[in-house]
Amino acid sequence: MNIFFTHHPVKFSRIFFLWTSTVFFFSLGTARQQDAIYLRPATASPIEVKPGETIAAAFKLINNTDKKQFYDALIILPKGWKLVVREMPFELEPFTTDIRLISFSVPTDAPAKTYQIRYTVKDHNVPVNEASVTIDVDVVEIIQLELKRLQAPRFAIAGSTFKSIFLITNMGNTVIPVSLNLKSSLGFPIRTDSTIINLAPKESREISLSVITEPIKEKITHNLEIEAMTLIDLSKKVKANSMVDIIPRITQIETEYFELPITAKLRGVGEQNLFGVQAEITGYGSTNEQKTDRLEFLIRTPQTHTKSILGQRDEYRASYRTKNYELIAGDMNYSLSPLTELGRYSTGIGGRAYLKTFTIGGFYNNSRWPGIDQKELAGFISYEFKKDNTIGLNFLNKSEQYSSNIGSLLGILTPLPRNELELELAASSKEGKQGSAISTKFSGAYKWFNYDLHYVYSAPDFGGYYSDINFFSAGINTQLSQKIRVQTYIRQEKRNLSLDTNFITAPSDAFFQIGANYSDNFAVNYRRQIQKDRFDSSRFNRYEDVLQTILRYNFSNVNLSLNIDFGSTHDEILNRISPSKRYALYAGIKPTNWSNLSGSIEFSNNQNIYTGEDQKHISGSINAYIQIASTTQMQVNFFRSKFDIFTSQIYTVADATLDHIFSSNNHKLTLRGRYNAFAPEIVDNSFAYALEYAVPFNAPLKRITGIGQLRGVLKDEKGKGIANVLISAGTNFALTDNQGSFYFPSLKPGTIYIIVDQAGIGLENITTQPMPMEIIIRGGEESKVTITTTRSVTIAGNSVLYSMKEYSLGDTTTTFIKLGGKAGVIMEISNGTEIFRRVTDNQGKFLFNDLRPGRWVITVAGGEIPDYYFIQPDSVIVELKAGEKKDTTFQIRQRKRTIKMLHEGIVVQEVKQETPKPASMIKPCVINFNEKRKGFVIQVSSWATSQKARQDAKRIEKLTKMKSFIEVENIPNIGRRFRVYLGEFKTKEEAEIICRKIPLE
Repeated sequence: MNIFFTHHPVKFSRIFFLWTSTVFFFSLGTARQQDAIYLRPATASPIEVKPGETIAAAFKLINNTDKKQFYDALIILPKGWKLVVREMPFELEPFTTDIRLISFSVPTDAPAKTYQIRYTVKDHNVPVNEASVTIDVDVVEIIQLELKRLQAPRFAIAGSTFKSIFLITNMGNTVIPVSLNLKSSLGFPIRTDSTIINLAPKESREISLSVITEPIKEKITHNLEIEAMTLIDLSKKVKANSMVDIIPRITQIETEYFELPITAKLRGVGEQNLFGVQAEITGYGSTNEQKTDRLEFLIRTPQTHTKSILGQRDEYRASYRTKNYELIAGDMNYSLSPLTELGRYSTGIGGRAYLKTFTIGGFYNNSRWPGIDQKELAGFISYEFKKDNTIGLNFLNKSEQYSSNIGSLLGILTPLPRNELELELAASSKEGKQGSAISTKFSGAYKWFNYDLHYVYSAPDFGGYYSDINFFSAGINTQLSQKIRVQTYIRQEKRNLSLDTNFITAPSDAFFQIGANYSDNFAVNYRRQIQKDRFDSSRFNRYEDVLQTILRYNFSNVNLSLNIDFGSTHDEILNRISPSKRYALYAGIKPTNWSNLSGSIEFSNNQNIYTGEDQKHISGSINAYIQIASTTQMQVNFFRSKFDIFTSQIYTVADATLDHIFSSNNHKLTLRGRYNAFAPEIVDNSFAYALEYAVPFNAPLKRITGIGQLRGVLKDEKGKGIANVLISAGTNFALTDNQGSFYFPSLKPGTIYIIVDQAGIGLENITTQPMPMEIIIRGGEESKVTITTTRSVTIAGNSVLYSMKEYSLGDTTTTFIKLGGKAGVIMEISNGTEIFRRVTDNQGKFLFNDLRPGRWVITVAGGEIPDYYFIQPDSVIVELKAGEKKDTTFQIRQRKRTIKMLHEGIVVQEVKQETPKPASMIKPCVINFNEKRKGFVIQVSSWATSQKARQDAKRIEKLTKMKSFIEVENIPNIGRRFRVYLGEFKTKEEAEIICRKIPLE
């Protein structure tokens, strides 16, 4: 550079001058260009948009020059974004403002973030004259899942494992972690690769679930439910399910005796140094095949409740009930009526008999516990003079320290719909003293309101269940709206009504509560309880006020409930107020399908109303249920309570139970342990345990004569048995074994219908016997059947319409022109036993598939046949072998008509033509098997309107003296049709006889 400056000073100065001048004028020109175009966003930035949406943005453009300008626009969008309308060149008058509107679409998988849209305007003639602006577009985060069932079997064999496949798709625009919750309606174990998955935007993933079924004895339906929940937002959930029929595989002959279910148990219990063994046997069920009675019994001996806290008393009882009478005996609860004997556990015998509208009965019992001598003798009679309205007389003799005779009149009435009144009047004689009592209950339930009123008065000398009491209670529940409910409850009770000073007190207790609930999430209650001694020298007179608040909330697998109570107790005698408060929290958690946890914690603080000392109480519990395996489960309970009064008192209980059912024989083993601890020790801390083994079995009572058996085999056309095919016999199901055999051990006598599952034998195959197949079952006998399959045949064809070419007078030639396929023609095919119909489509084509091999006759049964047209041929006979297919064509041709030319009453010329006849006589009815009605029905007619169908149904009923019914069906290429049916019939032959007697209208 120094050499250049030294040797060429003049040249350098010129270059410097030109460079500086160019920079100056370029800068000046640039400033003028920017001022010539004014461009700004006319839309607030940023724009918020969802993935997949189409939005518009506006820009304000001003031509600041004094000349009309032509502009080119350039829009730069993020990758994958698309313009809705391409921006074309445009012009703008001098000093004119224009709003440019552009529309663009956001990709459905656009991630959530901020994007920039750049809009540039250039002068068409001077491209360097341009202006650019940008706007921000915020794509919001979308969290959305879609869950669909892809594949599930229609049925599964009991004891096997089946798979259901679901497809989960992230419909949002962000990566979503998903938690899967699996539920089996029958508690079957479910296996999958993982219950936590991560899905990218628009990513889909198959979820394969394996369900391990258990052996069963009858068909049941299993519901597999899968719930997908996003871990980003727990409220975003989707569900899908699959219904699979679990079918037992019956491979052996079951018992032919009617049996009574019985369970025998052997139980051992112990605590500290004591141990006892106890045996128990229970049974319940019917003793006859019609199940019109019920027998129940229990024998448990010896008593072990003195050996362990887990022990039980000895007990003996039995009952037998039919629709006509009932007998009871042994240790149980005996009751007569509310005022005579409401309920007493004792040893006795009793019964009742039902004689149409009268019921009579009674009992005799003695005290169950040693050292107490109390006997009761009771009898009653009631009369039902109207449905749900009875009136009766009751009598009770009670013998204890004194003897009492009580009689009452009891009525149970329904004075108004949805209301019930129970009224009882009673009188007694006890040790020569007379007493009376009254009891009434009045309740009613409506959609938004229900109530329950109860009143009892019993005189001091009354010898019945209640004595010396005046009691009243009322509960009212009002549903103000779908979510708001108001509840009110009042109770008042007085005892020692005569103020007998032989008793220490004359207590009066009153209770009142009112509260409101909002759905199941919030409740508030106020209650007051008043306790008073009515003697002049009252021993107590206090009342308590409490305000309770309840909060509940249910998450996906967590339930929470919080109770908060604030209150105070007022002692009117001591003139002292004792405040109290209580907090209680309850929680339930279901972490998996095989476990359930719950717990609670409670704290209360109040004052001793006599000493003013604080009394604190805190307690907590934990309960856990765990299903270790499909037949093994465990339950654990823990409770701890602490009282802080003068000294701390702590009570602890721990209890655990383990159950295991042996799948081979359904025997059950139960192990239980319980630990009790007190501090300071009131009694010794103890550990109790129990071990129980239960054996269920069925005791045969007599041979079954009211059922039959069906044994069969399913074979293919080569005589080989077909395995794993579902066979239904009415409501019973079975699966064929490896040799194709199936067995139904218990079927009611009469006609049943066998159906073979089409998917099991293959869609290209068909049974050689028409389905459903009619079988007659006889009680005490075994029927046998062989079902064979073969390849089905197919018959296809079309109906073609031909028109006659126009001819001149006297022309006797006939030329037909093919017009094309004729739609709406009813085609009928029959092999003498079965009849099927199809309607030709828009091209005149029809198809009969899934037909049995053999001889079939095809005819036109009606439809849209034009007047003066005939069918050629009248019928087509097709003979097909297994697996064959046949095509056929029917032509619908026009007839020639007779034309007479008259001239002054004289026939000049006569062209003869056959009298138009219907294309084919429509049969009066078609016989089909109706699965819903479990019998054969006759299709009499089909109509386009319901009015016509009802008219024809009345006509048929009048002619046949039988009941008809109408079903609506949508027929392709025809539309909605109202079909008239008659019956149902046990056999097809019966239906055919009636069918032939129905005349055409």
